[in-house]
Amino acid sequence: MDLEIEELRYLANADYPLWGGHILRGEPITAPEMQRWVNEGLIRAVDQPRVGYMITDKGRAYITAHGNQ
Repeated sequence: MDLEIEELRYLANADYPLWGGHILRGEPITAPEMQRWVNEGLIRAVDQPRVGYMITDKGRAYITAHGNQ
């Protein structure tokens, strides 16, 4: 399975936002793949119930469309 799909599935299965440490530190996203996901609307930053990222409906559709390749 593609690592990108694995990472997006991991986020999709989370009960709370993940990967927000750089936001708390006031740093930009340094991972190009993560920046692409934000730019494409696959994930979005949130601050409730904690700071991090959540999958979007578009991200879930992306996983479904590309997850069985």
